[in-house]
Amino acid sequence: RIDAEAAGEETGSRPRLSNIGERASLRSEGWPHSLGISGRLRRNTHPKDNDTIVTVNTRYIFTSRVSGKNEALNAAGTVVQRIAVPEKTSSVSFNTGQIGSADWGTPQEPVIVKCHSTGKLETEILAMTRR
Repeated sequence: RIDAEAAGEETGSRPRLSNIGERASLRSEGWPHSLGISGRLRRNTHPKDNDTIVTVNTRYIFTSRVSGKNEALNAAGTVVQRIAVPEKTSSVSFNTGQIGSADWGTPQEPVIVKCHSTGKLETEILAMTRR
């Protein structure tokens, strides 16, 4: 299990509302997203005295993909403009025992995402080595 936390909320980019009146509003819908984690694990062994030392190091990459659409509504609530929001992919990389962080926001609204390994994968691999 990987723990990830976001300090703040990510917001979609807003379209320009041209020629639709002062009382127009904006609604964002359908923000399909996917989250994934991948990584590479390295198991090291080396002799020490009459024993063998085994260590495990993992490099994780946590990725988020988000897309959607914005709709501009007139005062009566009718959709007057639809604008697709381009897919945005963000990722943060981190190693065993380290915290990884990345800004997934914008310069105006930063969103700092921090991730760290719980160590469970590494512990399970080391336990299998002892069997």
